[in-house]
Amino acid sequence: MRARRPAPCALCPGGLIKHVAAVEEARTAFVTEGPSALRHDLPDGVTWADLAAGTAREVPRWAIEHRNDFRTLPGDTLDGVLACYERVAARSEEIVASVPDLSATHPLPEAPGTSREPCAARAGC
Repeated sequence: MRARRPAPCALCPGGLIKHVAAVEEARTAFVTEGPSALRHDLPDGVTWADLAAGTAREVPRWAIEHRNDFRTLPGDTLDGVLACYERVAARSEEIVASVPDLSATHPLPEAPGTSREPCAARAGC
């Protein structure tokens, strides 16, 4: 049977499922690893304003990966996207079940739009 190919567009259902999986994976990494899991380092000489304006001379790998989390790419299949989400969801359940204190907090890393308030595992920050 041929693998089903999702539509190659931004914000199509396959892209949304990929994005949900990526966000969930980042959140669980933050729970287990702390702020280092959410680092968004910029190349030397590149500012957040450059990145936001699309004028950065170099785009960091994490920014490219983030952009690709919203769309299906060549080689993505619906079965593969759904399997990835199922894998991430199963790992999230394992982590939540193993965390001794869901109210334990980590400081958030510096990035535009983030609060400097610590974030708990059960919070949606």
